[in-house]
Amino acid sequence: MLSALFLILTVSLSSDSLRVVSFEGVIGKDQKAWLEQVSVHQLYLGNSRYLVKLKDHTTISHNKAGIKVQLFDSQNKMSSNLQNALSRLKATKSTDLWLMAFPEVKIAVPKKKARTMGFISGSSFTWTKIRLLKDHVNTVIPQLLSNPDVLWIDLASPMRLLNDQSVWVCQSGLDGNQLTTLFEHGLNGEGVTVGFLDTGVDADSCYFYDQNTGLPNETLNLNQRKIVSYQDFGSEGNWDSQGHGTHVGGSIAGDQAPYGIHDSADGMAPSARLVVQDGGYAIDDFADMPFLPTDYYNDIFQRAYDDGARIHSNSWGAHENYGTNNYTVECQMTDQFMWDNRDFLVFFAAGNSGHSGAPTISDPATAKNVMAVAATMPGSQAGSLAGFSSNGPVIDGRLKPDIAAPGYDIISARNDFNINSFNCNTRSSSGTSMACPTAAGMAALAMQYYQDGFYPSGVATPADALVPSAALLKATVIMSGRPMSGESSFPNNNQGWGRITMDDALYFDGDPETIEMVDNQTGLLTGQDSLHSIQIAEGQTLKAVLVWTDYPSNPMANTNLVNDLDLEITGPDGTYLGNVFGDNASALGGDPDRINNVEAVWIKNAQGGSYQLKVKGFNIPEGPQPFALIWRLTRDPQEEVLLHETGISQQTNQDLFYSVEVPADALSLAVETLCENGDADIYVKFGSVPTTSDYDASSASSNSHELIKIPNPQEGTWHILLHAYTGFTDLELKVTILIPHQGCQTLDELLNLWPEQGVDIRTLINALSCIE
Repeated sequence: MLSALFLILTVSLSSDSLRVVSFEGVIGKDQKAWLEQVSVHQLYLGNSRYLVKLKDHTTISHNKAGIKVQLFDSQNKMSSNLQNALSRLKATKSTDLWLMAFPEVKIAVPKKKARTMGFISGSSFTWTKIRLLKDHVNTVIPQLLSNPDVLWIDLASPMRLLNDQSVWVCQSGLDGNQLTTLFEHGLNGEGVTVGFLDTGVDADSCYFYDQNTGLPNETLNLNQRKIVSYQDFGSEGNWDSQGHGTHVGGSIAGDQAPYGIHDSADGMAPSARLVVQDGGYAIDDFADMPFLPTDYYNDIFQRAYDDGARIHSNSWGAHENYGTNNYTVECQMTDQFMWDNRDFLVFFAAGNSGHSGAPTISDPATAKNVMAVAATMPGSQAGSLAGFSSNGPVIDGRLKPDIAAPGYDIISARNDFNINSFNCNTRSSSGTSMACPTAAGMAALAMQYYQDGFYPSGVATPADALVPSAALLKATVIMSGRPMSGESSFPNNNQGWGRITMDDALYFDGDPETIEMVDNQTGLLTGQDSLHSIQIAEGQTLKAVLVWTDYPSNPMANTNLVNDLDLEITGPDGTYLGNVFGDNASALGGDPDRINNVEAVWIKNAQGGSYQLKVKGFNIPEGPQPFALIWRLTRDPQEEVLLHETGISQQTNQDLFYSVEVPADALSLAVETLCENGDADIYVKFGSVPTTSDYDASSASSNSHELIKIPNPQEGTWHILLHAYTGFTDLELKVTILIPHQGCQTLDELLNLWPEQGVDIRTLINALSCIE
């Protein structure tokens, strides 16, 4: 029998000892106590279901109210990925498989049939990775399925590799006048260490090299200005033999002299430091990183954590030919480490197979607790996703990716394959590989914000310094997301929670919005609540984000969420549930989310009054469950009409001219036409009259609706040309600006302002509109 040859057991299990136990309703203390009474191991399968190994001489039946007991069907041991690949495996030289067992089972492999690639022992399972030779596929896999000691068999996918303009896009957004707001407040990554695993780094590049300490090595050296440790998993000593890792590391924290000041091609967090993990590089049928460790928990994340990293970036994922959007062993290991180390946030690139349709997101980006990053276009084009960016959902329906960042045509450090040249070269590259380190670098700035005590005052205050949990850091990044203009819904499985705009999630002294947060480390059990009351003024916008680092699932589970929290916000008009959206905002009604460990509520133009924010422990099988909740109160900008004319007509090739005065506080300028009869083109220019060949912006399509939007327009006179490409009649022209919300001022306040500042007509009209 295979078990005698293939498996060496310290304890022999009987197939009769395995049961699937299903509970009606949620899991509380009584259900957990009963499970521990009748079984020695419990593996959560989602939806209040467990796979259990019964204690010796124990029998259970359907007699207990609210419990359903079933035999474990051995045909459920094989993953869908493996089932779909069986015919291909028989023609493949060798295949890597994962085998799962309970903790007391250790697996050894006969050399004639396969060889062991790694063994991982966990608190509730053991995993063995084997390489199976093709001649044994037909015999070994059926024997594994029939063996009671093997609980799960999965395909082990090989892993593939998957910035100057990114800085202002991710700090202040497309309408932020290209400001680097976080840098201006002193946030540059100082005091933060980011780890990343890739092809290594060209360590003598000016973006990494320290002239005082020389090249880094595996020994932690906190005197290094940039790379505090260099962990070479292949022990080849060839640094970066491909160039991918050099570009990625540069995007996170590259910094050329003068240090600490952002220069072109520097990283997102130029003063942060790096733990570099070199997985090697080889082009073959298996992987781009042949030295990627089997044990992610101990050999990747733990080593980075021990050297001080609390953020970890990974621009690689499963080979697209081996199945996508699954929850895998690698996901389980990643979620386990984050559950055990709740101040450690992991980033993964979503993948580059978006052109293949949905879903194409690759694991381990499908893990619950990680930040999966999609790619946008660069610079001023960052309102649109890159066409290659992979999309979700995950196989159990979870929303992925989580966030988007620029990943197309990104400039960063370049490897010259000479460790003694001290080069300062750069190159352009595209992919979610570029978006992921960009997002991780932004998270480093947010981590410094909390560590330096900016919260809650908006000014660095040492007495307020705190170490954020990974859940709070993830919630902060998600809070910063803005909906992408090219997407029809928000959130969705293309953009996640939108494009990173970190200034939206960090309060600085003098900002018009208010931001509050709770980083709850005590946690909730089933049936417990955490309540927070706030007051909202009429017309304000409330955005709230709840994140929790969830207990790890396993590939056997149909639903991978284990501990289920709910976000509820109740106000004068009713109750809003987390993740119930319509028309890019929260909607009343709907059902609670039962699959995601990120929930958000976004109430626009809210009714004034008292609101209660509630975090509910709906079903917590593996509690208590800590969480982070962050919320922001702000007002949407006001629209002001500068020009509006209707019934306009003109003959072919004739022109009409207009001009408007734009104030200094305008956030955007929009010029639009609506015409069903004929074709009019728009040309706009600041300071002088445009022509069809000399203009600042234009819209010259054949559509009935034409629109030009200019972010952060200059103060002064803007000129508009309507050119009749063909004759048109009954055209409507509208020119508007967005300005910051003016608020309500009383007549007494206006009179106090008048002697020193004067009061313009716009302020007067706004004040009169506030009178009820």
